[in-house]
Amino acid sequence: MLSEALQQSIFTRADYTAYIASAVALFAAIGSLFASWRSNKNSRRQLMLQLQHTSEQRDRDRAMSLRRDVYVPAVEAIVRSQGALGRTINPDSDLGEVAAQLTADQAAMAKIHLVGSQKTVTALMNYINTLMPAYMELAAMRIPITGHRRAINVEQSIIDRSQATQHQNLELMRQFNLAGKTDQAEWERLKSQFEAEQATIQQHENRKAALWGDHNKAMQQALARMTELAAKVASLIPPAVIAAREELELPIDAEAYRKIFEEQQKLVQPAMQKFVDSVIPPPRGKA
Repeated sequence: MLSEALQQSIFTRADYTAYIASAVALFAAIGSLFASWRSNKNSRRQLMLQLQHTSEQRDRDRAMSLRRDVYVPAVEAIVRSQGALGRTINPDSDLGEVAAQLTADQAAMAKIHLVGSQKTVTALMNYINTLMPAYMELAAMRIPITGHRRAINVEQSIIDRSQATQHQNLELMRQFNLAGKTDQAEWERLKSQFEAEQATIQQHENRKAALWGDHNKAMQQALARMTELAAKVASLIPPAVIAAREELELPIDAEAYRKIFEEQQKLVQPAMQKFVDSVIPPPRGKA
């Protein structure tokens, strides 16, 4: 009886031990499964974050590339378009070409409206809203200047024809003398024609000189006004450039840049004013 009770007790302890071991193994397996699940969840979360970051970076790179493709030619157009003011009052320039280039520059600048921030678009519009009225004002001032040039060319053409006729008369008078002619009526006729052409030349030289005076006066006024307008337009370039650089993430000291630009304009202004105030004698011949 004792032996059977001892065996039952031993068996029960063995069962308990097995049960505990099984429970420990079960909990270990459950723990391992939970750890694996947590690890997989974290991995998936990290993967999703990585994919999201990659996608955002790709979108950002595309947007930045688009901005570069738009802003670089646009800033070039902004700086170049200022030069249209000087070309507009130059009577030797083709106003049609100036207008065509200005239109092309405006088209390049207009692309900023698609990708630019409010700050950049505002700076651009401030520039254009100052540039275009300045261009139109100078184009109007160009009209009398080109009118004077055309009138001067007409006067010069008349002078050239009279001089050619006068040279022919001189040749006839030379031949008259070489031939030993004594026909006084013929001589007086040649002399009269020569003097008439000389009077015509002098008359149109006087008209041409007066036209050159009016031309130079109008040109000086246009140059003076162009200098004022160019300075006003130029002052709006730095805000547009700074705004574009900020969007392209190209850092620059905005205040230092403005100061450098202002110093450059201060150096240019006296030179321009000296040129405007200088007295240039009118060239001879056609304008």
